Amino acid sequence: MKKISLLTATAVAGLVSAEAATCNPSGFFIGLNAGVQMTGAKLRFNTDQVVNDETAEQHNRSFNTDFGNKNADFVAELMAGYNMLYSGAIILGVHFYIGYNNTSMKHTTDQVQTEIQSQFDEGVYNLTHKVKRSSDFFYGIGIRLGYLLNARTILSIMLNAERSKWKLSAAVSNVPSVNSNENNNTTGNQSVSKSKSKVSFAPAIELATFITKQVSINLRYKCVFGPSITVKGPAGNETRDRTTLHRSTSKVKVRDHQFTIGVSYKTN
Repeated sequence: MKKISLLTATAVAGLVSAEAATCNPSGFFIGLNAGVQMTGAKLRFNTDQVVNDETAEQHNRSFNTDFGNKNADFVAELMAGYNMLYSGAIILGVHFYIGYNNTSMKHTTDQVQTEIQSQFDEGVYNLTHKVKRSSDFFYGIGIRLGYLLNARTILSIMLNAERSKWKLSAAVSNVPSVNSNENNNTTGNQSVSKSKSKVSFAPAIELATFITKQVSINLRYKCVFGPSITVKGPAGNETRDRTTLHRSTSKVKVRDHQFTIGVSYKTN
């Protein structure tokens, strides 16, 4: 019985291998990929002025930092297109895709708080930046340049133009210092936000293997060079007698890294 099962498994494997060995990547295809996305943002924050009204001091404050989502987020992508085999080993193709992802990340900065507190004892500023997708859906179009490594395996470079929409929010809160006279200080929050939709460059590399003449599985990595978003403000509430933080500028550059696995079906 074991010999019969072994022979059957061997025959099925041999049939799949033989069928895939005669595959032709040319034709229309549709595929679904799913996996994880890790998003990072490069932040530059600058305040045009920090003023001490008693001494008329002015201090510019600026810093750069990187932040991102702590955990990998889910991403899914549906793709359709057409590939053509040339000279027995070169694959050229075009494709369109639509995807889903709902990344959101937050960064609270204590550098501004520390610097201001060391200069003036009247208040503390807490600064928070949030970056998220304004829309959970993105879409793109691209071209494929592939090479047939063997009868079943294709290594491809995909050059995509991807459209997505992101939102940057910057908020500052002014909290009086415990050493200050509460009667001379105010507290409060101010925030600004801006959304931006952009077509971004999104190159990808893919390794695909045909398991039958029409079905293939693939591993794909894609890097999306996302938008750069700039907001003016927030101003921050001032302590009545001493300090004020205003005319600030926040700028972020977004970048995505996607790692997915998928399956595709090709027409004859």
